[in-house]
Order: sequence, then structure tokens, then C-alpha cells
Amino acid sequence: MKTIIIPFLFLSIVLSAQTTFTDRSYFYGRDYFILRSGRAKMIIQADKADVGPAFSYLLFDSQETSQTSSKGKAFNYVPDKGFSSSALEVSMKKFPFTALGHNTTTRWVVENGVPGVEAIWWASGIKVREVITPVSLNGVFRRSITLESANLAGEDTVSLRLKLFAPATYAKNNVLIYENKNVSVSLSVAGNYPLKISSLKESFEIGPISVKPGEK
Repeated sequence: MKTIIIPFLFLSIVLSAQTTFTDRSYFYGRDYFILRSGRAKMIIQADKADVGPAFSYLLFDSQETSQTSSKGKAFNYVPDKGFSSSALEVSMKKFPFTALGHNTTTRWVVENGVPGVEAIWWASGIKVREVITPVSLNGVFRRSITLESANLAGEDTVSLRLKLFAPATYAKNNVLIYENKNVSVSLSVAGNYPLKISSLKESFEIGPISVKPGEK
């Protein structure tokens, strides 16, 4: 009977270790990219090791310089969970994929004259391209997601999940807003795609979206 307990103990150890590795300032193959939009500072973390989502971000107030001394002080950091909520999930046949270090490349790019950060990774036969750019001086960032069925054998469907780090205090249509005494963070989705808000009001699910071989 004792062997039944082992998988649960192992899972607990893995999750604890994962947060520890992602929280380190320096780690093998880890890069940082910094974007500004007004007072909002976004620090994007890109990993080459599979210690958690390979493309995620932390949100800070650029006028509070001491805040960036620790990842745990980021607005979107959650104790015991870190900031993994900022990672995109792409689901196929209800199996979720996220960017992993061994299949993700990141770099600086310029989109419409604005510097941004690009990540390219794979969700089974789907090539995923994310680009994050600041779009104003009012704390707004755009995350553009392109799906390319580069290696699909036949037509399939995909869904995307984007999350806040906590349940929204306001949720309606295509907008989620979380507020406390220190910050207001909102997440919205553009485009006419099937969209639903989770029952806990902390994430959007976009889709299902039908994709055919060779389609983008």
C-alpha cells in the first residue's frame, strides 16, 4: 500500500523544485528581456532548461526600483506557484502544451517600428509564435499569437488559454480585471474567436479553432 503514496510525494517535490529553479536570478541558458509601457515594467524570462514554462513574464512598477530586487515582489507572483500563469497554453485534443526550453527560441524583434520580444515554440504539429510589444505609454502591452500548422497530417482543432494570476474582480465578455490597493491588471482578447471565461474568472479559453495542414 505504501507504493500508492509515492507518486503524490514525488509530484509535491517536483512542483516545489520547479518554483525554486524558476525563481533563481541566474540559471543555465536563462535570458531576460525588459519592456516598458509608462510606469509598467515587464521582465520577460526565457529559459533553455525545462524547469517550467520557457516563456513567461513578471510585472513591476518602474518607479519602485526596490521592487525588482526580488521576483517574489512582482505583481503577478503567487507564492508556491510563481509566475507560470503568464505562460500561454495551446491545447490539442484537450492536452495542454506550453513553451519548453528545449524547443523554444527567443529574440528581440521590431514589429511596426516598435521593439518587442519573440518566442517560437511547438505544440505537437503546431508552430506557435508569440510577440510581446508595448503599444502605448499607459501600461499596455500587446501579445500577438500566430499558429501555423507546419507539421500536421490532417485537419485538427486547437484552443488557447491565457490567465491572470488571481481570480478577476471584474469579468465580462472579453475582459478580465484584477484590482487591489497597489495595482490594477487587466487581460483582454481581440478578434472574433470563440471565447469563454473560466468558472473561477482567472482565465480565457479561446477556441476551438479549426486548423488545416499548411494553414496560418
